[in-house]
Amino acid sequence: MKNTTLNKSLYFFVLLIAIHLVIYNGTNKSVYASGRHDVSHKILNQAYQTANKITDVNSKANMLCKIAITYKNIGQQKDALKLLKQAQKTVLSENGKDKDQTLSIIANTYVKCDLYKQAEIIAKDVDKNVLSLNNFFTIMTEEYIKTGKYDQAFAIAQREGDSIYEIIACQYAKSHQWEQAFNTVNSIKNDSSKSSTLIFIANEYINVGQIEKASILLSDALTLTDSFNINNDEINKYDEKLRDTYHDLYIGSKVSALADIASVYYKAGQKDKVLSIFLCKIFMSQFFEERQIFTYSPYRV
Repeated sequence: MKNTTLNKSLYFFVLLIAIHLVIYNGTNKSVYASGRHDVSHKILNQAYQTANKITDVNSKANMLCKIAITYKNIGQQKDALKLLKQAQKTVLSENGKDKDQTLSIIANTYVKCDLYKQAEIIAKDVDKNVLSLNNFFTIMTEEYIKTGKYDQAFAIAQREGDSIYEIIACQYAKSHQWEQAFNTVNSIKNDSSKSSTLIFIANEYINVGQIEKASILLSDALTLTDSFNINNDEINKYDEKLRDTYHDLYIGSKVSALADIASVYYKAGQKDKVLSIFLCKIFMSQFFEERQIFTYSPYRV
């Protein structure tokens, strides 16, 4: 009991130091340029020494990741790499129940530190479902796009499918690379994902005053949404207790898409479309028996 309390105290102490340094780095960049760099190193070293006193391997690894990110933020990528390797070694030294969860966090931290190769290597040894739950593939894709490495982003999309293609298409749209966005949309197989991507691109067209083009895309998205069908064969694969949940999720994807289309139509000034779509939404919601279950996409409007 005493060790558990000590671990918790150390955990929060290191966390406070790491948070302080992140804020310090973000608001005082000029400080580093004026000769205070050594001060940060001393405080980080204090955080590191304290983290090493944590006995729980997963808690220690998490703290090392936080310190590593701070090292990266102050331009010390080599130190960040050193800590992440230690975090990885620490977790692998014990085959605990949370090993994959912690390794996925380390993999995400490698990405945030621009250490992509190391992230891919560690990800190979982690349960794919755990990686997905921790948004590893999303984070990896977004970081590749930020650095203009679209080939690597598409390589992930070829392995992981529609959700990654959706991210790439939306990022192209954000930068007004319309042709590339539409070419990527054509790679999306799922109608729900394709519809939400078209809605996003339509919204970007509205932002640049291309109302007519946005209207065409919204019409296409509405056609796709109207074609959404409940896949009973797919639902029946699940345990009987889960079938209602997945049934509702299928319906929810349609409701969510209709609501998004209505929102963007309204933004475009085409209020005549809003009422009919809103009525469709109400009709579909009746299937929920007043439950609100919606699919989530970070790229929805």
